Amino acid sequence: MTGVAQGSVWMTALRSSLPRPSVRHLWRTPWPRGRGAGTSRAMGDAGAGDRLGARARLTWDLASAYAASGARVASWVTVSAIVYRRLGADAFALLALVRATLGVLTYTAMGTGPAMVHHLARAGAGGGRRAALGRAYANGVAVALLTLVAGVAVTLLFGLNVGSVVAVPGGPGALNAAADLVVFLGFGIAVRFASDVPGAVIQVEGRVAVDNWLVVAAEGAWVGLTVAMPAHGAPGIEGVGRAYLFAALALLIARAVVADRWAPLRSGVTAHVRWRVVRQFLGFGALVTLAQVADFLYAPVDFLLINRFVSAGAVAEYAPAVQISGGLLLGGGAIAAVLLPRAAVAHARGDTALLRRYFVRGTLASAAVLAAGAVAVWALAPLLLRLWLGADVPGTRALLPLVLLHTVIGGSGAVGRVILIATGRVRAYTTAVLVTAVGNVAVSVLLVTVGGMGVTGVIIGTLVAAIGFCGVWMPWYVLGAVGGRTEGEDRG
Repeated sequence: MTGVAQGSVWMTALRSSLPRPSVRHLWRTPWPRGRGAGTSRAMGDAGAGDRLGARARLTWDLASAYAASGARVASWVTVSAIVYRRLGADAFALLALVRATLGVLTYTAMGTGPAMVHHLARAGAGGGRRAALGRAYANGVAVALLTLVAGVAVTLLFGLNVGSVVAVPGGPGALNAAADLVVFLGFGIAVRFASDVPGAVIQVEGRVAVDNWLVVAAEGAWVGLTVAMPAHGAPGIEGVGRAYLFAALALLIARAVVADRWAPLRSGVTAHVRWRVVRQFLGFGALVTLAQVADFLYAPVDFLLINRFVSAGAVAEYAPAVQISGGLLLGGGAIAAVLLPRAAVAHARGDTALLRRYFVRGTLASAAVLAAGAVAVWALAPLLLRLWLGADVPGTRALLPLVLLHTVIGGSGAVGRVILIATGRVRAYTTAVLVTAVGNVAVSVLLVTVGGMGVTGVIIGTLVAAIGFCGVWMPWYVLGAVGGRTEGEDRG
């Protein structure tokens, strides 16, 4: 039986064994307070009487994760459509370009969210749990402030030089509006990253669904505030950035209020900050960020290789397939997002058997979801392309099978990624990602220049890298190392 078929069987058995989650039960369950309450029980380390509730919570967490992923996509689609209809094609193009350029702020966040989940889980595993969580949270807030300052500085630098970075059609008024858009949108992105710190507290305490619904509400607030903009006159394109900043601030406040139940910061915040711990946070996050930087050596470099060695027309055929692939990756990403705090808590308790089950079942489930989505997309590709682009694109459809195969294999590795981050093995993970990314470029160039395979050679190079990393190295390393010590754990 193939891995995808095994995943389908496992998903069917899982659905049949899980009761339907009760919204009233999940929201009215008393929230843990005081020493010893919270993490282990909320994450499913319960007795037989609580297992049904734990399974229902897992189902609810997964549903909320898909809702949060869908809300992120839907909010961008809705806002961009509003801008296009109200302000025109130039404003739409400017918004898309600024949003893509501000993606550099991801690197200023220094992997704060995953680092917080890992350190909070370790802090909550020992005695004096509430006090330990408070200390870890205080140091996380210090890290968030540092990354927030870095994000604001980069945003201001971009805003002051926006005319030199992007071409802005129109006169001085349009240039000022573009600068305002950069500032408001950039500040909002930096605030959203800072809110990941209280969000990590909520997730580690077993309220993943609560945190996800707060994200859904923030995305809805962005859309609502954008809709409320006047159809004509001020504010213009900058109003979209202002709406995003207000929604991000609301999310930060809401997450901080909810996290205050377990790790209150009412007094003595600076007394708990230890620069040694802050450096550990930043070092952990820097490795996660380095692995994210390596992503540049995949799709972006593939575009450059195709443009350099094949043609610009081939890029136009390849681009829609990559966009479809990115949408499908949300399927595996939602499962991985739910498992990150659970895996961190299981690692802190030393429950290696549970970690292995998370990896095996999560990987199979992700592969099954992605495979089902890939088959549906392949079957409906002509219709989807006509609805999306206004015409069928035979060149894109010819590339889709290989791109979708890479999506299934690469996307199913998201679970292994969060297991390695949760257990603190970011050095091994980052090294493997960098080696695989360089290998992807080397194989792709070889197949295009020597093999003369064109776009197909670039895709096969990426597919070979995905098979090596996700299909060979990931299961070998995760299953073999998950019971060992965390890198640098004794020193930490």
